[in-house]
Amino acid sequence: MNKIISFVIIFLSIILFISCKANTGPIEQSEITQQLTGANGLKSSSPVLGQAYLWVNITTDGSTTSSISLKFGDETTPPGENVQGEEVKFNGTIEHISPTANENANSYAFQSGTVTGVLEILSETQIKITFSRNISPYLKINDVVCTVQ
Repeated sequence: MNKIISFVIIFLSIILFISCKANTGPIEQSEITQQLTGANGLKSSSPVLGQAYLWVNITTDGSTTSSISLKFGDETTPPGENVQGEEVKFNGTIEHISPTANENANSYAFQSGTVTGVLEILSETQIKITFSRNISPYLKINDVVCTVQ
């Protein structure tokens, strides 16, 4: 009986290990993402944190690197370089951006030590983003649609 239970546990562990293999990679450079990587970034359609709007910048550099930058600012001016925010970069080892369906996905999961979320490309001018901050001050932002500015 113990041999059968051990066999089943080992078999299930192998299946779990194979199915959990992450397919990480940068955000795909395509016609859609070329429009989204504009200089001013993308802004939420309404305030998401008090009176602050969410500004998202997506950077795709060929096929090897990409980053997602999340910052809060006012309605008219994108936040500057000195404004604190979160940035997740794909560098192959530490922080990852992963297609959630396949290599040519329009939906990307991202995670770093401080932020976890999902970015979904809706069109050439819009994305939908959900993320949470994993350290204090904790924050969770759900299903925010951002448009190219």
